[in-house]
Amino acid sequence: MDRPTFTSSNASSLLSSSSLETIVSPRQDAPAHFILPDLLAHCAFPLSYHDNGDAVAAASVKWLDINCPDLNDKRRKALYGLQAGELTAFCYNKAISDERLRVVSDFMNYLFHLDNISDGMMTSDTEALSDSVMNALWFTEFYRPTTKSNYVQPQEESSAGKLARDFWGRCIREAGPGPQARFRETMELFFDAVSLQAKARDTSQIPDLESYIDIRRDGSGCKICWALIE
Repeated sequence: MDRPTFTSSNASSLLSSSSLETIVSPRQDAPAHFILPDLLAHCAFPLSYHDNGDAVAAASVKWLDINCPDLNDKRRKALYGLQAGELTAFCYNKAISDERLRVVSDFMNYLFHLDNISDGMMTSDTEALSDSVMNALWFTEFYRPTTKSNYVQPQEESSAGKLARDFWGRCIREAGPGPQARFRETMELFFDAVSLQAKARDTSQIPDLESYIDIRRDGSGCKICWALIE
């Protein structure tokens, strides 16, 4: 039997409703393949790398490794294979100082880490993760457990929260109110998308293409990275 789907126009409200309508089935005449555009062919910019990119990347991945005591050996090895710091050195090659590049590199490593640990989480787990990280972004000086109607943050801060608090404390030394606000806003959008994906998994929902695109625009984390350009 076909698995149910939901549509893009009401993806958020549909997934948050108590009763999910699952009346849409995949079209029988749907294409059997798709063609990926050659995006590199349209990029005329010369390849450029930050002068101290390798050193910053090495320090950044070590930072994440040391501060993630709960990672298993497979995921710990994957941290180094990802090369998020090197990607940062290509994308933010004009960073005016190693310190600024390090902040962005730490976040890039951290973002991929968040994506990995949230993949497969139940809805309640993604909400707890979101609360922990956003707590660090709003209460940067110290951990302040908060209480919601259905959730109480633990007295001991999670490793995800501690990592966010560490890099964010360094980031806001030079970031003005505008970039800070945009960073927090796009992080909330990221977690909203992660929560929608978790709800879809919990209820065996399959998004249609437009819904998937809408969710991935926020869930990809790109908007957060644009805030860091400032």
